[in-house]
Amino acid sequence: MPEMKGITVKIPANPHAEVKAYLEAHGMTMGEFIAQAVDNELHPKIQITQEDKNMERMRTLAFQETFILTQQPQEDSTENDVERNVAAEYGMGQQH
Repeated sequence: MPEMKGITVKIPANPHAEVKAYLEAHGMTMGEFIAQAVDNELHPKIQITQEDKNMERMRTLAFQETFILTQQPQEDSTENDVERNVAAEYGMGQQH
């Protein structure tokens, strides 16, 4: 067994109560919990790169436009006509 050292800290009551509940639910001791938390912080299983940190500020926007795939353009319509129809359908037309 490796040499053991103690750590004593004061934390706010609410997180302390959460930790105590977690320990009871998982059958862990405070020492096991702290050792695991320290190990996870010092030796994370997933390495976060600078690129990952930059991506934290980004959000994903997803939407569907299935009607475009099924909409058949008329023979005399142009690409601009289709774009205008799509914009009008979604209220994305230029506002005057």
